Amino acid sequence: MKTKVVLMILTFALLNMSCEKITLENMSVEKYINLLKTESYDFMALPPFDSDDIPELLAYSSDDLILKRYPANPVSSFIAEDCKLGIYVLWTIESIRKSAIEDKTAIGRFPSLNPILSLKTAGDNTIDPEIAHLVAAQAYLDWWNSSDDFEQIKNINPLDETDYYWR
Repeated sequence: MKTKVVLMILTFALLNMSCEKITLENMSVEKYINLLKTESYDFMALPPFDSDDIPELLAYSSDDLILKRYPANPVSSFIAEDCKLGIYVLWTIESIRKSAIEDKTAIGRFPSLNPILSLKTAGDNTIDPEIAHLVAAQAYLDWWNSSDDFEQIKNINPLDETDYYWR
């Protein structure tokens, strides 16, 4: 009887030790995307990814999956009801870029108030979200592929040559 109890305790202990608790600091891109897709991302901030994570994030930049639950900037008075995964991933990449240059317009790890693309021209507020997404995804891909050295491109805003900015 004692042997069974000891075996059960050892099994439970081993299972507990092998299940690494996910934190923001040990979050992988794969886990981040999975948590966003399953709407089970429970953190109030973006993970502290770095430039090494950008290629893996870019693989999701065109994803049209609609997210209903995702971390939002707590200082924003506007919360969008939903956001495409691809747009959110681009916003995450912008978070990496702005953190690397210690941009004062970033709020914590959030690169802007919202993961929303807006037109730079003040007079025209109409935006085609499909086109904005395509343009932004291509701009970030072109930006990333423009150099093998993140240090050379981190100060370049990928959206500079587009009609869009992060709101």
